[in-house]
Amino acid sequence: MLAHPRCDEGTALYFDWQFHDLLGDDQALEEQRAYDRAWNAAALLETIEARLDARDFATSDIHFDPIAHFALDAQQVASYRRKVPPERLRAVGHLRVDH
Repeated sequence: MLAHPRCDEGTALYFDWQFHDLLGDDQALEEQRAYDRAWNAAALLETIEARLDARDFATSDIHFDPIAHFALDAQQVASYRRKVPPERLRAVGHLRVDH
């Protein structure tokens, strides 16, 4: 689904943040790479992040705001700003979908 050309940016960002405990943790990502590519979170994150970096999405309609979704406080936001590119912390989309 995430590799599909019609995958929305908000959907991809949502999935990226489902692994928020791995974001910016090189050791944890390396441990994930020991698993078969079909079953490791690092491979999925690499696929998502390559598309996010390239802005390779047909649409950016589905709403996702990582800061609001995870109710991140200022200290947590500052910590993530040191770990991930700023565009991964921004809200995208306008169509709200119940999770």
